[in-house]
Amino acid sequence: ITASAALGKGKITPLTSFECEGVFRLGSGSFSCWNEQGHGLEALSDALAHSCNIYFFHAGLVLGGEPLAEECHRWGLGKQTEIGIEGEAPGLVPNRRWKWQTFHQPWYDGDTLNFSIGQGYLLITPLQAARMVAVLANGGKLVKPRLIKRIGLEEVAYSEGQTVIAAPRILKEIKEGLRRVIADPTGTGQLSFSNQIGIAGKTGTAENPQGAPHAWFIGFAPIEEPRIAFSIFLENGGSGGHSAAPLARQLAEYYIGTEKMPAGGGEDRIQ
Repeated sequence: ITASAALGKGKITPLTSFECEGVFRLGSGSFSCWNEQGHGLEALSDALAHSCNIYFFHAGLVLGGEPLAEECHRWGLGKQTEIGIEGEAPGLVPNRRWKWQTFHQPWYDGDTLNFSIGQGYLLITPLQAARMVAVLANGGKLVKPRLIKRIGLEEVAYSEGQTVIAAPRILKEIKEGLRRVIADPTGTGQLSFSNQIGIAGKTGTAENPQGAPHAWFIGFAPIEEPRIAFSIFLENGGSGGHSAAPLARQLAEYYIGTEKMPAGGGEDRIQ
């Protein structure tokens, strides 16, 4: 989302590069990259593949916290998906007004840094994450999820969704980065590489003050003609690249294998 907003508003280009030395200094404080040695000079595709915090700290600062919050809302965060499950959590998209009303504190650049990599006050659900990555898989539209595909022979009404990314160049650049997350030997999601199906995705490791980090992996497959978008969330699971990524490969291979089964076998099971 940070990449989409920064590209869309002309704050960065795909060739814009930032130096990652493992730490970002802001005033008297410092914000770290997971790679303590740093990634060196990174362009957008590199930063997505390597999950470089420092790159997105820079991108978030040039973009600003308010535009980032607006972009999150466009991608369906901070509100229910309306899938029809009672008690569905809306999550939380923080901004300047929310912080003042909640803590009586101003919004700081440090808040923007955390926000730009999905840390800090931001809260999202696994369903919102799956819906988010589906935007990239389906050509830029935010769809309303359904629990039921059909009742008997009657198809349940389906909404085409709202356009979130209209520029093909932005879709192309972000999708290339997510492809490299897995296909690149230095990508953080290389453990989800499959010889059977091309997978694009993004690892995530969410800090948790109460214990071990939460492991995330969101993605879609096949890359060329996506048929499935998914979100894997392992509570207290550790690193997304080590814990969640292998499950993504198993999930995608199983889904596509099941999809190819004769009608009456796998086809009914995946609806």
